[in-house]
Amino acid sequence: MKEWQVPGVAIAVVKDSEVVLARGYGVKRIGGTEPVDAGTLFPLASITKNFTATALALLVEEGKLQGDDHVIAPAGSIWSNATDLAKWLQACLADDKTGLLKLKTRREMQSLQMSIPVMWDRGDNIYAARFYGAGLGWTILDYRGRKICDHAGSAGTMIAIMPEEKIGVAVLTNQGWSNLAGMLMYDVFDAYLLGPNKAWDRSSKWEFWKKADPHPEVGRLQDLKKAEASRKLSTQPTRPLSNFAGRYECDLYGDLEVRHEDGKLLFTFGANKPAASTHWEHDSFYVRRPVADDPSVDWIVSFELRDGTSHALTIRRIGWHESMPQFNRVSQGNCKTNE
Repeated sequence: MKEWQVPGVAIAVVKDSEVVLARGYGVKRIGGTEPVDAGTLFPLASITKNFTATALALLVEEGKLQGDDHVIAPAGSIWSNATDLAKWLQACLADDKTGLLKLKTRREMQSLQMSIPVMWDRGDNIYAARFYGAGLGWTILDYRGRKICDHAGSAGTMIAIMPEEKIGVAVLTNQGWSNLAGMLMYDVFDAYLLGPNKAWDRSSKWEFWKKADPHPEVGRLQDLKKAEASRKLSTQPTRPLSNFAGRYECDLYGDLEVRHEDGKLLFTFGANKPAASTHWEHDSFYVRRPVADDPSVDWIVSFELRDGTSHALTIRRIGWHESMPQFNRVSQGNCKTNE
């Protein structure tokens, strides 16, 4: 925890249907003294998707939904603790008589629904998967010859099961995007598969996890540096800022409102609060943190003009490798503010 600058951790471990460990370590806040225990609540972030998929699977079993029905449900709303997640892991590993879901349903959820190509280049990386992809509420991959079903959360959290060995582990931390949760997950598996001496060996593992999947802020700053290298300085918008105001929409992401206030353009994406922008170049503007719960991604918004009027915009995401689809203008001028 000291090495990863994580003030508090809670861990739950289940083996052969029994709770082996449900315990907290450290403190709830940096500089604080209140200890983390097995009942301390942590935001699960994207681990919520595992619960959402299970809830939907229950409805499928009851005949109220089909597995292929269209439904964009909460993806990051649950808070939980080590004690309750130990029960959740027990349910995920239970037999057909005691499980929350039928064994057939759980096997479907814990099977590859979408496979992601894996390059065969393991080298000395023991974590490199031979197969990798998405299940239903799970990420599916292999480790040391066994299948793992896991899901991480951006709050520095992780849950995982190794069905073949009937092992389940949950790691909760209060340091967002921390790799400590993933490392501890694998270490718990290694404690059973290899023994504790090898499981807690720092020599190679720690260096790997320090370098792996750095904090997204690092990616944002690197991407911003690349964008600035090609930025055209000393340019001005071709039209008054008020000409860009209006409501834009795309089929995938819905509404984006652009307002002109106090000499600036404000961008309101869906239910997020308005995000201020600064001029980037020509008819492009830099928007800092347009999505409230994703501070690691900014936008460069470029307006497309037709006959001197903005008719669409495109978005380059700084800190993310994919652009967004084009947004087309559906109304002009300042719209009613979202409250």
